[in-house]
Amino acid sequence: MTQQVPQRPVREFRMGKIQIAIWENRHQDDRQTIVRHSATLTKSFRNDKDEWHETGTFFAGDLLRLSLLAQRAAEWIDLREAEPARASNKT
Repeated sequence: MTQQVPQRPVREFRMGKIQIAIWENRHQDDRQTIVRHSATLTKSFRNDKDEWHETGTFFAGDLLRLSLLAQRAAEWIDLREAEPARASNKT
């Protein structure tokens, strides 16, 4: 029986307790491998038992940080997904 290794994000951005994780998704097309990225937004918090948890719920005060992280992630993804197109244009 083979044991699967959990996939890890290819990049993470963090501001305080808010984090955005970027995941790489590969898809085989007829002629090439297509790489796409997705993102997961979370906020860490401690409960009343002092245990760490994550949530996808944000307060109004979190939204500016969330916006800045989303912008960083979008720029990073845009650069990575544009690389194959640039490489194929050089030939």
